[in-house]
Amino acid sequence: YKAFTNLHVKTYDFYNNPVEFQNLEKLRKAFDVKTITGTKEEFHGFRLEPMFPDASYELDPEHYKLYVKLVDEQLLTLNDGEVVDATTSQRLYQALQQVVCNWGHVAGDLSKRSAIYDIIDQTVEETQCADVTKSKLIIWTRAKMTSRSVLAYCNDVLKVKAVAAYSEVDSEKSIQAFMNDPKVRILVGQPRSCGAGLNPQHICWEALYVELESSSILMRQSLGRIVRVGQKHLPRVKIAVAKGTIQEAVLKRLLSNDDQVATIETSKQSVRNMLLGKN
Repeated sequence: YKAFTNLHVKTYDFYNNPVEFQNLEKLRKAFDVKTITGTKEEFHGFRLEPMFPDASYELDPEHYKLYVKLVDEQLLTLNDGEVVDATTSQRLYQALQQVVCNWGHVAGDLSKRSAIYDIIDQTVEETQCADVTKSKLIIWTRAKMTSRSVLAYCNDVLKVKAVAAYSEVDSEKSIQAFMNDPKVRILVGQPRSCGAGLNPQHICWEALYVELESSSILMRQSLGRIVRVGQKHLPRVKIAVAKGTIQEAVLKRLLSNDDQVATIETSKQSVRNMLLGKN
């Protein structure tokens, strides 16, 4: 690796990440000699391309007012004029994304219902996932709080048997139940816990993201659970994005295939724009 970087990396940024490369012609020749090329179909066989129906939605006005208030309160912890590094930026939008799906918890009033549950209701009805002759459903989450809440909602309110795969539970046991028990119809999963190594394409072709990972690698891996070789049904993937929130900015970055998310934000104002979905 050191020999490679000495030969091909020309400059680095402040965080020691490669910025500019050199001697690319040597690299091209090496690839020509030691690699082969082909289409995805040639290597892996035919794959159905998924549908991505629009799943954007608006928060309740009172919920959105609280969201904006919390954005500004979080930004008050930063000093004016300071450069906001990647760690700070990540912490802020991880915290704010939880506000989108957990209005009752954040407001201290559990009667407050986040609009994402309307999307879950709609998805369960559309997919008919409770029917054992239909596709099962994967609901992707990111925060433990959201995972707990969505799991309880599916089991206790919708009365559809669900299991979960995230850091607080026995993910392997849940995955086995989802794969092998026809009565288990929903998997509430975090991409970091079951985004790879899960092969449910023969029983599931429906997925809903209620929260987003900032890493495009994790998003691709989780998407690949149902969009994969052997899938015989057209996969349908709904990415629920709350308008005017951090989720809009995260999705834009994921769609641009930018793996180096928020390497550095230049100011408090640029961070605020990001958290309100404006950049």
